[in-house]
Amino acid sequence: MKKLLLTVFTILLVLTCVPAFKANAAEDNASWTYDGGMTWSLKRDDGTDITVKLIDHVLHVQGYGAVPSYSPDLLGARPWNIVNSTVYEVLVYDGITSIGSRAFSDMNYLEKVTMPATVFLADGTVFAGAKPECRFNFLGTNMATEMIGDKIPYTSLDSIVHFALANNGWYSYVFSNHYMKRMVDLKSGNKLVNVIATDDYDNTVNVNYPYIDTTTKVKKVSGDLHYLTAISTQNNIQGKNALEIFALVIGDNQYACAYNVSLNLNDKVIKKTDTPVTYSMEIPNAYKFPGRQFSLIQIGAGTVNILPDEDLDENTITFTTDYPSTVYALVYRDAQ
Repeated sequence: MKKLLLTVFTILLVLTCVPAFKANAAEDNASWTYDGGMTWSLKRDDGTDITVKLIDHVLHVQGYGAVPSYSPDLLGARPWNIVNSTVYEVLVYDGITSIGSRAFSDMNYLEKVTMPATVFLADGTVFAGAKPECRFNFLGTNMATEMIGDKIPYTSLDSIVHFALANNGWYSYVFSNHYMKRMVDLKSGNKLVNVIATDDYDNTVNVNYPYIDTTTKVKKVSGDLHYLTAISTQNNIQGKNALEIFALVIGDNQYACAYNVSLNLNDKVIKKTDTPVTYSMEIPNAYKFPGRQFSLIQIGAGTVNILPDEDLDENTITFTTDYPSTVYALVYRDAQ
């Protein structure tokens, strides 16, 4: 089974890497039209209709569709590249669905970015290189969702958190209220700094995206005592590549949440133990249900493993591995 999963994992990496390269190459050649007056437009057969216009140091991005990605060696193909040094603010309007890699990177004078929280950010490079302490304002409590493999939801807020984590400590991130800030703290495993709720009195929540406390603890049950040391567990959203792998092997299970588990000895992360060690993970209260069967999908050491529950306690999942410090997805199946 492990060999099969390793093969599937390898194929998935190939499939995810190759299309990404082709997409970048195509997007770099996006055919923008200069409309005069520091205004550029992009129209495509898929309905994309985007206008980018510079007005008094503010770059306005409006219309409908996805702003293209750019590879590092073709940043000059971005039409607004010629005005980079004069842009202090980027304002993204409703209708823009996503912003590609490096679309607005290396804008060293950029001090402020404003956009709806429904916009997907491709990765940490989208606005990388903005002025230190640039302020990112994400408007509203609405989010957009795409399903990974028809199994696992990935939201625009997830993508925003990934961008922020990639640039953690450089910029500040401002959200509409404490509901959104709490969601960000949950998805980032409380690792993000400079996260602000702009309105202390706004109690608006998005009922389609409830806050679910997925906090857990992992402890060692049995194994070499040499590895009896600190175990840290962070419940944060994984990247799209990890979610694609989870979705590929999840089968009939339901996705609950994902964790980064780190076994530490004298401040050193232990990625592999000499012998397999057995651990116990608490099931978050939100997912406890009579008869529910849990398992873990483990990504690490170049393989994907399905770790079944080794105990009969509905409050915990017990698993054995010699690669403890890695990424896990908690999945479950209800009794028929």
